[in-house]
Amino acid sequence: MISPKLDVRGVEVTSVSGIVSSQGISIGERILEVNGKSVNNVKEFRDTIKVENNSRDKFVIGTNIGEYAFLSNETLEIEAKVPSKTRIQKGLELEGGTRILLKPDTEDFVSEKDISDLMEVLKNRLNVYGLTDLKLKMVSTADEKLVLIEIAGVGREEIEGFVAQQGKFEAKIGNETVFRGGKEDIPFVCRDDGVCSGVHSCSEDANGGACRFQFTIKLSPEAARKHADVTDKLDIITTEGGQKILSEQIEFHLDGNLIDSLNVDASLKGSASTDIQISGPGYGRNQNDALDDAVKNMGELQTVLITGSLPYELEIVGLESISPVFGQSLIKNVFLVGFISLLGVLSVIYIRYREWKVLLPVAITLVSEIFIILG
Repeated sequence: MISPKLDVRGVEVTSVSGIVSSQGISIGERILEVNGKSVNNVKEFRDTIKVENNSRDKFVIGTNIGEYAFLSNETLEIEAKVPSKTRIQKGLELEGGTRILLKPDTEDFVSEKDISDLMEVLKNRLNVYGLTDLKLKMVSTADEKLVLIEIAGVGREEIEGFVAQQGKFEAKIGNETVFRGGKEDIPFVCRDDGVCSGVHSCSEDANGGACRFQFTIKLSPEAARKHADVTDKLDIITTEGGQKILSEQIEFHLDGNLIDSLNVDASLKGSASTDIQISGPGYGRNQNDALDDAVKNMGELQTVLITGSLPYELEIVGLESISPVFGQSLIKNVFLVGFISLLGVLSVIYIRYREWKVLLPVAITLVSEIFIILG
């Protein structure tokens, strides 16, 4: 039996970006009210978050999780839908989405066990990223093994680059790696918390916008000792501003690319500190685009740090978007055929017995069973 959802008030968040994402509202939350006004459908919600004439408005959004407050001179970047009244997951064919075929980019032999391990990391990464309605399976050809991913309700633009990213994160001081992404070195990554995670500064000039994100991670004792051993070998220098720092910066690399570098304060020399600040940039044509880019980059990096890197680089060999139009048509036809079938069964019973006291209990039982099964 699939139990119905008893509380389906408000609208369900399907996408967030910009200031909304940085303050913690997440996909799947239900927005119940905005500025004290109840939200009953998507149109009402869109009307309440609309900003006109570039005025700086205050929004207080109440969800089933908590309350969030924003000041914005632009319409809040939140997409929402009417919550489903059942717990049935419609899947790719009915809801639409994206189908991706991935191939490990390696010359080494890839066994079924290797593919199984790869699928486990991919599934964990996608779940952490907020995607749960998905299917992963191995597809074998004559000479290679591939991974097929089907993700319902997600467009190809949202997921294309992220899925194929190996996600090999390394923090280096000099030429030495002090810690890597994954649970072994990083047991905790702050996310969805405005205190220890968020976009902290943005600017805009003639060349476009730029923002910086920052969040806290905790190192394992072993990684902290490695950090202490490496920093203990460094010299202390003084900047022009009088700040004492170590002679080498800490550099953050993702898939071999330098994403950011920071000075290390002299007080951390030889210190087995477990609290580390990770930062990075976001760029765009203007400040708002840069903010969106910073939030996106921060979310992807946090996910990589939590799940660790994939065992191989991946090549996308197939990518297609599935339209929900067929699914909508199918659902309508299923209900139509079901109604006709129910009507036919009841008609036969009535013709046979000519008694309403026989027909009504059967009708009530059939409708009740449908409701119980489908929720």
